Amino acid sequence: MGRRGPQPAPVEIQVLRGARESRINRDAPKVDPGLPTKPDDMLEGASAIWDRLMAALGPTGAITRADGEAVRGAAEAIAVDHALVAVYKSTGEKAVIRNRAGEIVVNPILRELQRARIAAQVACREIGATPSSRGTIRAPRSASSDPFDTFLRTTPKGTTR
Repeated sequence: MGRRGPQPAPVEIQVLRGARESRINRDAPKVDPGLPTKPDDMLEGASAIWDRLMAALGPTGAITRADGEAVRGAAEAIAVDHALVAVYKSTGEKAVIRNRAGEIVVNPILRELQRARIAAQVACREIGATPSSRGTIRAPRSASSDPFDTFLRTTPKGTTR
């Protein structure tokens, strides 16, 4: 049986979220910083999705070289989803169809599309590409050069919030 409950967030995400120091595993393995390289043998359409995911998630620092296969899995799952949507549209977007025996059945493309959507959602959740997976992250604020903004963030004791 697998572990119960949600998977623990990576150390970097826990730090950004402001987790208590006792909850952060400082002995977690370190991976090489930097972005993963895009594989050459990706599914059709997945390469453009890889580029979009890396442009959106790469600058956050949550994706490292070790996450290449996870990003590939997400990009290819989304590409399969897009391909199935195209097939579904080409069949007239019918939710029910007649099978070879003439019986009315649910369009099998819809079943496959549902499976692809679930796979894409799980893969995107793993790399932080969904609103729920990054909704609680508190990224550090960039320093403002506006003196009034600095004044507003200064406490009575002179420290900055």
